Amino acid sequence: MYVVNKKDKKVRKKYLIGEKGKSNSPPIYVNCYLQEESVKYKKYFYALRPLLAGKYIQEYQCPPPVSFDDLMKMDITSELRNRIDELLEIKKRNDDREKGMQIPIIRDFIIDEIGI
Repeated sequence: MYVVNKKDKKVRKKYLIGEKGKSNSPPIYVNCYLQEESVKYKKYFYALRPLLAGKYIQEYQCPPPVSFDDLMKMDITSELRNRIDELLEIKKRNDDREKGMQIPIIRDFIIDEIGI
């Protein structure tokens, strides 16, 4: 069983980010990929999945589901949920290498959750 203080972002960072310098940690994606005007949409998911998993651990005190759809059942704002749903549809229809315009609400959620 996971015991996580809901207000302690440092603990959440420990679960989400892991060791500094890992190539797949969310801060690296934010700094390298999500600050440009156009981004590869799949890069959002590389940051969203661990952040949502961390929120799931905090909320339910158990390991997060593997399915991204199950992670999306958590309590997040409807605006964020709608934009992520749209992003999922775009990703399903297009090549993973496709770039598109920045999605500010998703980027802001990632930055807020990471605390950078």
